[in-house]
Amino acid sequence: MSAAAAVAPVVAPARAARAVERRAGRDRAWSGPAQELADRLDLGALAGDIAARDVPLLLVGGGRDRVVPAGEVTAFRDVLQRRGAGAVETATFRMGHALAAEPGTEPRPPITDAVRVDGLLTDWFRERLADVRAEPDQDAVPADAVPADAVPADAVPGDSAHADPESVDAEPVDTTAVDTAPYPAPARAAR
Repeated sequence: MSAAAAVAPVVAPARAARAVERRAGRDRAWSGPAQELADRLDLGALAGDIAARDVPLLLVGGGRDRVVPAGEVTAFRDVLQRRGAGAVETATFRMGHALAAEPGTEPRPPITDAVRVDGLLTDWFRERLADVRAEPDQDAVPADAVPADAVPADAVPGDSAHADPESVDAEPVDTTAVDTAPYPAPARAAR
């Protein structure tokens, strides 16, 4: 099973780059190779190929994103669905494009939106990819491993009266020295 997610996906690189140029007040001349690359990376143009993979997809956008407006993310979802994609979901958070405190050049604790997006992604992938079946106990002995006639019907677990004398330990086991206290709770992080 596979699944994919895209956070603040730049659906149309040429449009996004031009929006950044306008906000910065700098128009740049696009070279032929740069324009070709932007066209090749345009997710709208790749929608048919993406939809054909039939992989559950989560698209996460930001309501305050000026690079990739939330409406562009939901429009991309709609295009994928029209092209036959199976499960395509969107989620919008009250965030900008970056998942780090601006300008994002220094190490800092994660911003609230990044933590929320991380939680969504974790839950979403767990629901689609986690194997929730109980794994068999590797140490368990199958019920049919010991023939029923090998153990007397009146045998009591721990009772050595019916056990083979050669297999009984001569020394009793002292269980009073075993620490059965639960593990201490983890220390709370200082705030």
